[in-house]
This record gives sequence, structure tokens and C-alpha cells, in this order.
Amino acid sequence: MKKRLSIGIFLLMAVVMLISACGTPASNGPNNSPNPGDTPDVTVVPPGPTYVRVTSIAIEQDSFVLVEGEQTQASVTFAPANATNRNIFWSVANDQIATISDSGAITALRDGVTTVTAESFCGGFISYRVVTVAVASDRVATGIRINGMESGTITVGRLSDPITLSIGFVPALANRRAFTIKSSDESVATVATNGRLTYWNLGSTYITVICQEEELTATIELVVDVDGTTSVDVDRRRVWGAVGALPAYVRPVFSAHVVQDRRVVWTSNNPGVATVDNSGRVTFVSVGTATLSVVTYCGTFTAPDTIEVRVVPANEIVWIRTPYELQALDNLPEAATDRLFMLANDIDFALSTITNFNPIGFDGGEGAGALPHVRFMGTFDGNGFAIRNMVIDGRVADEYLFNVGLFVRTHQNATVRNLSIIGGSVRGRIVGAVAGYNRGIIENVFVQTQIIAPAFNWNGMVAGGNTGVFASGGRMRDSGRIYNVIVDSSINDNDNNRLIAGRNWSYIEGVFVNADRFATGQMLNRGMTAAQGPRTTYMDSAALTLAQLQQASTFASWSNALWTLDDIAPNSMPTLRPGLAG
Repeated sequence: MKKRLSIGIFLLMAVVMLISACGTPASNGPNNSPNPGDTPDVTVVPPGPTYVRVTSIAIEQDSFVLVEGEQTQASVTFAPANATNRNIFWSVANDQIATISDSGAITALRDGVTTVTAESFCGGFISYRVVTVAVASDRVATGIRINGMESGTITVGRLSDPITLSIGFVPALANRRAFTIKSSDESVATVATNGRLTYWNLGSTYITVICQEEELTATIELVVDVDGTTSVDVDRRRVWGAVGALPAYVRPVFSAHVVQDRRVVWTSNNPGVATVDNSGRVTFVSVGTATLSVVTYCGTFTAPDTIEVRVVPANEIVWIRTPYELQALDNLPEAATDRLFMLANDIDFALSTITNFNPIGFDGGEGAGALPHVRFMGTFDGNGFAIRNMVIDGRVADEYLFNVGLFVRTHQNATVRNLSIIGGSVRGRIVGAVAGYNRGIIENVFVQTQIIAPAFNWNGMVAGGNTGVFASGGRMRDSGRIYNVIVDSSINDNDNNRLIAGRNWSYIEGVFVNADRFATGQMLNRGMTAAQGPRTTYMDSAALTLAQLQQASTFASWSNALWTLDDIAPNSMPTLRPGLAG
């Protein structure tokens, strides 16, 4: 009962207050005097002699014509003029064209036509007016641009991330108009209404933007290219191996060093002998020969050359088990080195009587009176083992010999792979632990020895010189290449000594040196100058701390089939896995 009474009192208060606010007089005659049961909390406000009800309203302005960004004030006329309650609700039909505040302030936003409405607080009397917003004369578009250009060319790679073209007007603050955008050849590329491109095939197309309202046009040529390469070749002509041996890796050679899409498809014409996957990993399956070819994934360019894989019979492999067998290779004529040599185990010179190893091969000198060189032509597979404590003192009396290393010179068909050289030292002019002068392939090598060389010529931890032959147009042919090498060595500090190659006129990739082991200022490589020939030199290497060299993540792109990292042993760095038992 008490709850019902409270609700009734509340409703009565609301009705009385509403009647008072809108100006309807409440009779206070004898028949409406307060009853004894009325609540004393309800106060009826008498209108008095000055209270006047609203009977109509009108917006004073006939219409509003504004320029974008302009503001003006709308006002209302009340009838009668002395109406008491003068509160107004303001609203706008399209707030994208203009806005209006609670006090009637209109702000023009963009060109177009809309209406504003004024509604009296009580009584609901309404008045409408049209608002027209025009483009400012100094913001009329006089030009249209695609990525800031009225004309021009944009080149993209077919497999690169799609871009979205930016469409703009001139001047920069000009009002944006409706436009259309299209591609002249949608088999090459299509373009969405927001400017986003989709690439379909190689070629070129024209992207045109048209603003018909202002008769504006912009056109650019879109070239869909092959991600920086126009050709591909192979990095070697042959690969030799044995059944069950560590895999070999072949690589594509692109016409440009910086290529966005480096994916290729390798094929073997005889997978029963040798297989190859698209990473270039070659597995030796059975004795025989196979031919490898490569084609680019993007652009379908085919290498003009192929790679011959020969899986050598066991009885044709030259196994090396002792320091004396290794030294005996120095007595071979050049043609006799064109075979597959493999280490059967570690070769430790500290366990032999050989105190000064004679490098394999012969340097006949240059110029008048030069003799024929004896170069190493075959494949020397360290098989994951190490040559230890090898000392090469390349001096005769007080003269330093040229091109000193395990090999004096390597032929363009030669490969030295899967080998560690640990301990010992090498002394001479144009010195490298692996080769004095390299024109073949040196890959998957760990070097931890000492290089001692005078302050002239060029000397490196891996090769003294890494070079090749340049054909027309600067294309490298038969060029020395160094891949996947760790250098943890010391070299005496002079201007011509480098930690990888004393001079690189060719290609070095994936080489890491221990920054804790060389003097400040020693450079990793000296490339050829423009005067010496085409600038096709390339080197991808890094100087890292010992701690970085002990982390497996540093070598994430290297083959786990060849390298291993012992995370348990202290101060460990990647080591080569032992391969085929000899």
C-alpha cells in the first residue's frame, strides 16, 4: 500500500512540473484547493502575469551558403516575441557535410547540400533551413597524381609484396573528387578501387586514374619484373662424390647479387645415381653419372650450363690416411690430380717426421721466363676430418715463395670441401691456409691456424687470392668461390693481410670470422677496383664474437647434415661431422 502511494506521488510531481515548464496555467480556484491528503513536497509554480507560451518558431536566415571550413551562427525567431521558454534542439540531416552545435553554430565540412532543424523545447514547433556547402575556390583540384607522379614508371617483382598506389590531387589541400582507376592489361596486373595492385605475370601495363568531374588524368607504367634477375647459371660444372659420403651442395648464380626471389627448381636426369633437392643438396645414391639443371622459380629462366655429377666407384677413390700420403700428392702431375681424394681420418703432422709441408702443386711464376703451373684439378673431400699441426714455411733462403697454402693453385674445376685445418702455420707471399690462389670451390671449411706473411702482396686465412675469368658484360666465368667457412685464427697485422681472402675478385658467401682473434682495423677482404675490371666482386661475411660463434642460431642457414654444434662442451664452435669410413 505504501509502495503504490509513493509511485502515485512521483507521477503527480512529474505532471505538475511539466505543465508549469511548458506554460499551461494551473487553476488555483476554490474547486482545486489542496486536499488534506496531497503531499506537501509538490510545489506548483504559478505562471504569474508575465509567463507567455510559445506558439511558433522560425529560423531567421532563409538559407545558409558556406565554404568548406567556414562557420556561421543560426538564430531563431519566436512567436509571440515575448515567449517565456526559448530553448531549442538543433540537428543536421547530414553531419558529413556540416555540423551544428547546441547553440546553433554551423560548421561547413565538405561540399554538398543538407538541412538544419530547430525544434522548440516544449510544444515541438519546428523550422527547417537548407545549408549549401561549396568548394573553396583556392582548393579546386588542378591535377591528379599516382604515387606523386603524373607519369612515370614503377617496377615491382612478381613475387614481392603487393603495393597500394597512393592517389593524390594538386594542390595537396585540394578537395578530393571521385575518380576511377584501371589497368590496361589485367593479365599482367590488376588494381582495386583503393589502389592495391595484384601481380599476375611478367610484363608491363599502364595504370590510369581519371577524375571526370575536373577532367584530370594521370597514367604510369607498371613493370612486373623477375625480382632483380634476368638470368641464372650454375656455380660449377661438376660434382664428384662417393656412395654414402657427406652430401654436396650446388648453388645458382644470378645475374644480380641482390635478388628478391632466389627460389629455384633443381632436377636430376638420373635420380638413381644422384638426387638433388631445391636447396641444392646432392645425395650420392649409386655409381654412375647424372646431370643437374636449374630453372628459376620466378621467370622460368633456365641456366645455360648444367652440372655433371659423377659418383665414383670405391676402387677409384684416393684415400688419404697419413701425413705421408698427403705429402705424396705434391709429386703428382697436374692431370693426375683430376680425381676424387678423401680423408679417411684426421691427419696429424705432430705424429709424423714432416716438419715443413711442401704445398701441393707448383707455381711457375708470371711473365717472361714463366714455367707451367701445376694446379690441383680434382675434388679434395675432407670427409669431415681435420688436418692438424701442418707447418708450411714458404721461404727459400730469405725469399718468400708465391702462392702458398695446402694447395698452391686450384683449377676452375677443383673443389675443396668438408675440411678443417687446425694448428700449425703458413708462411709466404700470397698466402691462404687452403690455397694460395683459388679459382675453384672452397666450401664447408674450418680454419684455425696462423698466417705469417710480409707486408706486401695479399694474404688471407682461406685463400691469398680468390679470382676468376670475366666474360663480356662482366659475367663471371670459372670463378673462385668460397662458401660456408669459419675462421678462428690469427694473422700478422699489415695492410695486405685479410681474414678471408687477401684479394677477392669473385664471390664469398656465408663466411664468419672470430672478431676476438684479429687486430682492430684488419679488414675482411679487399675487392678489385674499377680500373682492374668489372665490379662483380661480392662478399657476404661477418665478424662475430666467440659467444656468437658458439650459438647454433648463428648458423641456422647452414646444413645440419655437414655441421654440428656441441652445446655441452665449453667454448665450442660448429665442427664438421665425420663422413664416410675409408
